Amino acid sequence: MRSKVIRAAFASATFALFFAGPNLATSAPAAAIPYRNICYNAAFLNYSSLGRVDLPYNKAEGSYSCTLRQGDRGDGVVKLQNNLNRCYSADLAPDGIFGEKTRSALITAQRAAGTAADGIYGPNTKDAFEWSFLKDDGQRHCRKLP
Repeated sequence: MRSKVIRAAFASATFALFFAGPNLATSAPAAAIPYRNICYNAAFLNYSSLGRVDLPYNKAEGSYSCTLRQGDRGDGVVKLQNNLNRCYSADLAPDGIFGEKTRSALITAQRAAGTAADGIYGPNTKDAFEWSFLKDDGQRHCRKLP
């Protein structure tokens, strides 16, 4: 019984290669998925005169120049949502899920900041945005990064 199964499988494979062989050799390669430096994490920067600011961050890349878009999740999204609430009067639940409400609030904030309103957080948005700084006395204020 086992040898019949093996012979049948071998015959099927031979048949497929014989008739599809030329097509297999000339088929187009699969499209490459572009790499995206996603802000999975969050980190803070300390500025002595301004205070501490929490920003989306990619720990693996060691980069603040990362991106977030609808469908992304994580601490970086929480920091973005908190900043949209504090500096751009968004009414978002800081749940770490970049959904339609976060995208809409981001577009509104991007327009207010004078940058491309595409609903994607990236280096240009980071540089154009006002960020919520926390001073040692507990006071918060919004301003651009130095």
